[in-house]
Amino acid sequence: MAQTELEDALRVKWNLNVAKNVIVFIGDGMDPNTVTATRIYKSGESSKLSFERFPHMGLLKTYSANKMVPDSGSTATALFCGVKVNHETVGVDTTVRKGDCVATLNRNARLDSLVVHAQDAGKSTGLVTTMRVTHATPAPLYAHSANRRWECEANMPKSSPCKDIARQLVEDEPGKNINVQYNARNSAAPNCLRVFQCAGSTLPDPSSSQPYSSFTPLRRFHD
Repeated sequence: MAQTELEDALRVKWNLNVAKNVIVFIGDGMDPNTVTATRIYKSGESSKLSFERFPHMGLLKTYSANKMVPDSGSTATALFCGVKVNHETVGVDTTVRKGDCVATLNRNARLDSLVVHAQDAGKSTGLVTTMRVTHATPAPLYAHSANRRWECEANMPKSSPCKDIARQLVEDEPGKNINVQYNARNSAAPNCLRVFQCAGSTLPDPSSSQPYSSFTPLRRFHD
């Protein structure tokens, strides 16, 4: 088996063409131990999962800039933005520490994600998740926050000058330009009031003249 794997690897030819489209899959918390347990449970120690048959694989060191054990916000930011950041921050560099709302107002502290680069290249972008669309793993695609838990107004400090993550998705670039947003677990809702439901949140009535009224199932959310 080892000889066959070596021969197959040596026969692989590099594809140097420019990719037309990119799909990034994330198995949240999918560390080597979890993968090993899954492989054994599926078919035994000698079996392989589908992605283990890919011609190229790699292993990343997951840690945040100021913590040995990271969280989803910092690791997803590193994955989507290419920069190691502080624990529990989203889409901002290391000049922003957890809870430092004011620091996120500095444009130079905000990181561009893969979504920004894709939209700048004229490509369509989408976000599909089994968690909330404002959760720490997808949030770095479009948001800049000093706390991964600032998903909605109810979780924000009082009189905060910063926007919560949900508002950034709806109101700011690149979030408002994302073509498809889909919550595959709870199913995406036809309006923002349900998508961003959070105790204590304040969102305009979708039937009013506020900007949120333009977000319809056909344009933004897919059920």
